[in-house]
Formats: sequence, C-alpha cells, structure tokens
Amino acid sequence: MTMADSENKSNWKIWVYLTPVYIIIAVPLLMWMNKINSSDVGLSNEEYNVFNASEGEVKKRQQQDIDQAVALWDDYKRRKASTPKGAK
Repeated sequence: MTMADSENKSNWKIWVYLTPVYIIIAVPLLMWMNKINSSDVGLSNEEYNVFNASEGEVKKRQQQDIDQAVALWDDYKRRKASTPKGAK
C-alpha cells in the first residue's frame, strides 16, 4: 500500500463519517420543501368567509370606502375653488 492509496482511502472515509450530518440536514429540508409545496392553507372561518362572500362585508366595506373617497374629492375641489390663486 502506497502513500497515495492511503490518502484516497482516508478521503473516502470522511464522506462515510459525515453521512449522519447529511441526514440531519436533509430531513428538515425535505419537511420544509413538502410544507412549501403543500396546497393546505390554514384559514380561520372568518378569513374563509371573506373570500367566499357574495354580498358580504367585503363589498359593503368597499362601497363605504368609495363613498368616502368621493366625499373627500368633492371637499378638496370645493376648498381649492374657494382659495385665491396666489395663496397657499
């Protein structure tokens, strides 16, 4: 057995000894990958109802926001019209 053969043999042994480390790293990584690729999303009943509301709170709230925006826009136009052009 020459010196080169003993070096090759010792290089091979290090990979065998590190196998448990690879397993320890791979198991959580695989579990994480499965969780990411899963289509299961944990929603509460309230969150689920928001997505399934046909005439629910989402549309009612949306209309309230539109009405408020129109009122603010009208108020802005009214204040701008009453302000002299040179004043800030």
